[in-house]
Parts: sequence; C-alpha cells; structure tokens
Amino acid sequence: MSDTQNISAVPLLSAILAAQPAQVAETLAACTPRDVELVDEPAAAILEVVAELAASGRTTTAETVSAELLRRGMYEGHHGDLIKGRMIDAASPQYAPEMIPELGSALLATVLRARLQAAGEALVSGAPTAPEVDLWNVLLRAGTQIRELRSRLASVRGEAVTA
Repeated sequence: MSDTQNISAVPLLSAILAAQPAQVAETLAACTPRDVELVDEPAAAILEVVAELAASGRTTTAETVSAELLRRGMYEGHHGDLIKGRMIDAASPQYAPEMIPELGSALLATVLRARLQAAGEALVSGAPTAPEVDLWNVLLRAGTQIRELRSRLASVRGEAVTA
C-alpha cells in the first residue's frame, strides 16, 4: 500500500462527513467500504460505520462518527490510532459534499488499478508452479470483481459501461 493510495480515501471521507445521510448512502453503494479497504483499511473501517449510520438515517458528521467509533472501541490500540488519524485528517472541513462524485470516482479508479495490480501479481507469482485450475480460478474471480468495479466506476463517472 503506497502513501498515494492512502491519501486518496481521506478527501472522500472528508466530503462524506459534511453530506446528508441519503447522499452518503448513495455514495457508499457505489464506492463501498470493502473497495476502500484494498487501498486504505483505516478509512474503510470508518466508512463501514458511516454507512451504518447513514442507512439508519442518522447524521454522519465528524462528531457523530467519532462518537460512534469511540463507543465501539475502534480507537483502541495501534489500529485504533490509525483510524483516529484518518478521522483527524478527514474532519478538517476541506472538501464539500458537492465534490463527492469526483472524489468517489478518483478513489474507485485507484481501487480499480490496485485490484488489477493484485490480480496480475497473483497470476505472475503462481504461474510457474501453481495448478492450472487454481490459476484459472484466480483469473475468473479477479476478472469478475474487476468488471463489476469498472461498471460502478463508469456509472459514477456517468459513462456508458463497455465490455
């Protein structure tokens, strides 16, 4: 995980913290916490809580999200320190909710490239010795995930989905 990839989740998280629950729910249906986990696990953990709050109609301000993270014990230990750092970075009101489509598409593009890279590395590392059926299954599984992600990215960008 590179620093560039980590940074890309913070702007979206920042904008989401200023958005209405309906917009948050819509955004996180397209750019899921599971997607974000590949490039920024601490931000993904926060977005999982944000998604739950938004789905229940609760506000997702920095204060309410931070209180919920604290209530769940998610600030504990080293991983908690990473989550707290992401919240501090995102809580500065620097990104408006109007920027969510652009920020979401930029993050999804980063995730798409990371998934492509991971699939390629898995195939390259396994190609010399892994059973052919395992390599084929890796290719099929990765291809399905990447195609679905590409479709969501095209949708967020307002592009036609191509084969």
